[in-house]
Amino acid sequence: SGCPENSTLIYDHCKNHPQWVDVNVLAHYAETAAHVDDPIANLMNARVFAFGPSHDRCYRNGSMENVAHFYRRYAKKGAQVKLVVDQPFPHTLPTNTTPYFNSSNPAGYDGPGECLR
Repeated sequence: SGCPENSTLIYDHCKNHPQWVDVNVLAHYAETAAHVDDPIANLMNARVFAFGPSHDRCYRNGSMENVAHFYRRYAKKGAQVKLVVDQPFPHTLPTNTTPYFNSSNPAGYDGPGECLR
């Protein structure tokens, strides 16, 4: 719901309204549209790091969960998809020196390192 038929949405519609996203509808489209690469064949070995910090004002709560849910549909193993939503950062992929939201001290969270694990 919330999506007009036969039209394109603004780029941030789904990240601002994750409750409107039906991952099953997205998956069906990805699996059946002629101009989309087959997600079953092309995402089965993908490794995904879906990072949604808890103080992100750009992506609303639920957005990264939708991303992770979509990729888990196609991954051979659930462990290929890592979802992190409990780190109190603003909109960023933090390095060891990035402070938590409303802090000036380095948090010591290695986002790129977590991404590669």
